[in-house]
Amino acid sequence: MVNHLNRLIPLLFIFGFIAYTLIAVQNKPRVLVLHSYHIGYSWTDRVNIGIAQVLKDEAFSVRYHYMDTKRHSGSGFKSRAGTRAQKLIDSWEPHVIIAVDDNAQKYVTKHYLNHPKINVVFSGVNAKPEAYGFDQADNVTGILERRPLPIVKESILKIFFPDSINIADSNPVDVVFITDNSTTSKLNIELIKQYTWAPEINLDIIKVCSYKQWQEAVLLANQQSDLILLNGYKTLVPAKDAEGKDPCNSKGKDRVAVKEVIRWTQENTANVPVLGFSSSYVNDGGQIAFSASPVEQGHVASEMAIQIIHGKRPSELPIESAKQFTFYMRESLFERYPDIEIPFVYKALARATGNYYESDKK
Repeated sequence: MVNHLNRLIPLLFIFGFIAYTLIAVQNKPRVLVLHSYHIGYSWTDRVNIGIAQVLKDEAFSVRYHYMDTKRHSGSGFKSRAGTRAQKLIDSWEPHVIIAVDDNAQKYVTKHYLNHPKINVVFSGVNAKPEAYGFDQADNVTGILERRPLPIVKESILKIFFPDSINIADSNPVDVVFITDNSTTSKLNIELIKQYTWAPEINLDIIKVCSYKQWQEAVLLANQQSDLILLNGYKTLVPAKDAEGKDPCNSKGKDRVAVKEVIRWTQENTANVPVLGFSSSYVNDGGQIAFSASPVEQGHVASEMAIQIIHGKRPSELPIESAKQFTFYMRESLFERYPDIEIPFVYKALARATGNYYESDKK
């Protein structure tokens, strides 16, 4: 009898410990980080850095889910990705969803407005909150991604065209903004249209769907503009799909390789400087770019999530807009534009944030 008890007591201890652990894990606050895009995409990875820096000391259960809608931009894939994410949410029941970028809102979080148990903190959103019904929900807050347009305008004038602000009667700088037909690009176009570029800058906006259209726009801008501002280029398709349809209506999955797009663009813009408008542009081979800070997007969203878990209602936390920007540059910039002078503070910012590319290999 004693031997049986001696064997039973350790087993009871083990089972008790397992039960306690399961209960403790189950009772931990659960945070789901829902990404619109994929691991390896520079914006997504840097948002994750911001999230990890804030949540690393919190006793939360944190899961990450990637919808992968940057590499698969068809509406059918996006809808299926949204359905998969909803199934995960319904089964795991997170206390807070940190939902990053617009597709996560369009295909997932809008289905959880005013949910009694699940709260939503968005980040990286380009659209207005009203576009997803967030203004009618008391369980949603977050941070909007906004391109640093004042910094971009100032940099165009001070770095590339200082004479345009030093000479009183100088002509406006002609800038062409070229972008693809992605959801993010469409939202950025609306924001850019609302910004005041005149009288120092004349801005022309060109939206394209195919690689051929992109090439035509770049070649024309190289001849007729003073500067090219590039935004999205990851959803460009061949000139026509397999059925010969308009590329803007193509449902094909083929996409032109992004590094090929940037390589060709660099080789065919000898007459004008090219400035990137997204964080991945320099990573893909470009020389200089400005972006909203992805780390800030992760930081702010995570801080909001912590406050909600500790008892704050999302409606008590005002929606914020991006306040920080990130500067990216490649050392070969100085070979391409030997006459320009990059302010020391910009170079220091790029180095401090790991965005100074010392060689074309990075």
